[in-house]
Amino acid sequence: MFLGVSSTELLTRFYVFVVAGWFGAAALAALSATQQLLRPVPLLAMSWSMVARNDLARRRDHEAWSDFVRILAVAMGGGLVVAAAWTLILHLAWPAIATHLFAGKYLTDRWMVALWGLSAAFTLGQTVVSTGLQVLRAFKPLALANGAASLVAAGGILLVMRGLGPAGAIVGTAAGQLLELAAMTAILMSITAARRRSAPREA
Repeated sequence: MFLGVSSTELLTRFYVFVVAGWFGAAALAALSATQQLLRPVPLLAMSWSMVARNDLARRRDHEAWSDFVRILAVAMGGGLVVAAAWTLILHLAWPAIATHLFAGKYLTDRWMVALWGLSAAFTLGQTVVSTGLQVLRAFKPLALANGAASLVAAGGILLVMRGLGPAGAIVGTAAGQLLELAAMTAILMSITAARRRSAPREA
């Protein structure tokens, strides 16, 4: 549990300290401004997670593995469509947003909105798959995947920022998120496939 929590904090917060120390508060402010309006995407995923757990637990208890996986796949697909649409809206509206909300600041940082949108989509995917693994009580592999992803993110942030500047923090974070999403998905599919083979039949 400690590994999972600490890894999640490292994955999502490491860039804050690095960017502030390396480039200063103004660079961190630009990153925060371009990320701020994308926060509803992970909040949507968290809300879905709270609602879906009981239904997923019922599918697990009835060994209805096809339905279990289908619920996660539908949530993932629908969530990614919403994330893409919201990112596009913010990207197109960024000149007006930067003018009215940030007093004309960050007008040239519009391209970072798209990067944060990609990161938000990965966060949504992580939440969906993580919910499935938690319902399956696969806490140890989930924590290990999270730990590996946080190390990739930290290394990616330090490496990419040398070339891209502060925006490299977004790319490094997204790289770690993508690794974790891929690892968690592989673990989830492996567990459900094994349980499907051991079950007498689908409920």
